Amino acid sequence: SPQGVNKVKIKVVDYERLSETIGDSCTSADVAFCCLGTTQSEAGGRAGFTKVDLDYTKAAAQECKKAGSISHFALVTAAGVNRSCPRFISNYIWTKARAEEEVLSLDFPKGASIWHPGFLNRGEELASKRFTEKVAHWCGLSGLRVQDLAKSMRFYA
Repeated sequence: SPQGVNKVKIKVVDYERLSETIGDSCTSADVAFCCLGTTQSEAGGRAGFTKVDLDYTKAAAQECKKAGSISHFALVTAAGVNRSCPRFISNYIWTKARAEEEVLSLDFPKGASIWHPGFLNRGEELASKRFTEKVAHWCGLSGLRVQDLAKSMRFYA
């Protein structure tokens, strides 16, 4: 098995009570992976999207930093994120860029890695839920498998 594969632990948390539910996960780990994301339609609009993709991401990174043992924070955002994109052009890109800035500002000892994958292949079962994924699947496009992204992130960290 790949080096470190048995060291990966998944911790399910309640983002509304993050400091309470993250428990000792941050104190017993040296790397954190944040792959949180939604769409405006899934989140019920712009405010819900910002809450998930910016506020929750920021809170998770802050909890990891506060723990003191996390030396590297890996964040998945999206292809095309440009930190100078104005919000009125794309709320999606603007929000992802602000999340990146928040993570980078925390200055983790071994830094932060920002991952900008293109279209992700989340599996056929999930592909039917989002319009662009339906279109891509219909066109025969498969995208980057989430398993391959995860392997790359783990290897890099």
